[in-house]
Amino acid sequence: AVLSLVSKHEELILLPVKKSHWTWSLLHEAASKIEPADGLDAPAVKVFCYLLRFCTDEKDRQMHLDYTLPKMTSSGATIAHQLAYRGNKTALAKLIAAGGNLFARTRSGWLPIHNALKQASPAYQDASFARWLFTHMKELGQDVSCLATPPEGFTAEHGCDLERLAELVQA
Repeated sequence: AVLSLVSKHEELILLPVKKSHWTWSLLHEAASKIEPADGLDAPAVKVFCYLLRFCTDEKDRQMHLDYTLPKMTSSGATIAHQLAYRGNKTALAKLIAAGGNLFARTRSGWLPIHNALKQASPAYQDASFARWLFTHMKELGQDVSCLATPPEGFTAEHGCDLERLAELVQA
């Protein structure tokens, strides 16, 4: 039903989805429903991929995924942050291919990989996910040395794995 509505009323993709203390985009909402093990056939991944294609496929609708779509007003987290938190390689690979930015920072300076290293995140349960994400960051040719200094709030007291981050940077 949502996909049918969006295809008939393109402006819906830009409407913020209200949550309890913030708002974010329909694409963020779709990403939040994806489980780490979901493959391309999972309904949540199918919806996410459809919305992603809808946002990026047509020339007149080329949306900048980090700036055009509404995002969490409290933190500035992008869709890449949400997918890194969820820990789904399939959906995040689709986002990367569509131009998602693995180096986008939240207001506190967090990159998507920091979300994957939060012990409360579904992504944290699969240690290979953070390595996979870090490999993709390096393949983009950008300087990953910025990860050597953790951002504000990335502490053990907040459930963040500083040791795993250090292991990735040193590898």
